[in-house]
Amino acid sequence: MLLPVRNGLPFLRASLQSVLAQSFADFELLVLNDRSTDGSEAAARMVNDPRVRVIGTEGRGLAHALNVGLAEAAGAYIARHDADDLSHPERLARQIAFLDTYTRVDVLATRVHFIDADGAPIVTPWTAAVAAQWDAALAPDAIANLLPLTCCLVHGTVMARRDVLVEAGGYREDLPVAQDYDLWLRLLPRQRFARLPERLYSFRLHPGQASRAEADRQRREAVRAKLRYVARRYGCLQGSRAWIADEGPGAAIYRELLPEAGWIEVGAHDAWDIAIFTDFSTLDARMSAVDARGWPSHTSRVGNFLLRGRRAA
Repeated sequence: MLLPVRNGLPFLRASLQSVLAQSFADFELLVLNDRSTDGSEAAARMVNDPRVRVIGTEGRGLAHALNVGLAEAAGAYIARHDADDLSHPERLARQIAFLDTYTRVDVLATRVHFIDADGAPIVTPWTAAVAAQWDAALAPDAIANLLPLTCCLVHGTVMARRDVLVEAGGYREDLPVAQDYDLWLRLLPRQRFARLPERLYSFRLHPGQASRAEADRQRREAVRAKLRYVARRYGCLQGSRAWIADEGPGAAIYRELLPEAGWIEVGAHDAWDIAIFTDFSTLDARMSAVDARGWPSHTSRVGNFLLRGRRAA
């Protein structure tokens, strides 16, 4: 198991305890200390358990720390865990049993509980919307269809086959706060994803959470990962004409990053190769309306993209 940490107190001790209390006991826990300054390294080294190994990762960020862990890990399966979260005692046992049985599945997540800083259950409009959308995606096809729209796997819940992650080249360090989403999209469509229906992981939401502190950067990197995926998978090469169908902050991010993909922005009434929708509240209706206009060429719906004349490679 890979548990990266940078200044993980006060939650790190409970996180480690939840891992070490697993009913399946034959695992190694690599605590990847990314230059913590709050005593996290000392707290991890105080754990008296031979399964725990603390490794320094130079302060170069989460993606680099995880790549160090991949290189050091000895097991056939790689599980993830975040320093502020908790795992149910049966989590590893259930995931290992599933992957041993369903050998065509390469990446396995679980459903989650959302908890606050004190460990109490938390329900917000965001958690309710996420649970409604993500919980329904259990089977490989459902997850494969949802991933190009949103990163629907909580990274800390994942257990994956080590050889699959290594073959993919691990995590890209130029996307340090969307490294998981980029990796999942690079694994599509060859590798298969699944999710256990049980809530075997508690995902903590708190003000100091790294993903909250870097939310804007994370959104930008997620868009960058999507653009790379669409270009790679559907052959949308430099010079492709892209119409951004909405306005607002999300549209501004796409508009900023289109030149990186080599795409040219065009208007709604121009000939376009790619239509990009950023208002997810009306996504299905608006995409269907545009798709129903009877374009002469084949149209593919991929996440929040409509692609004219493109099929998956």
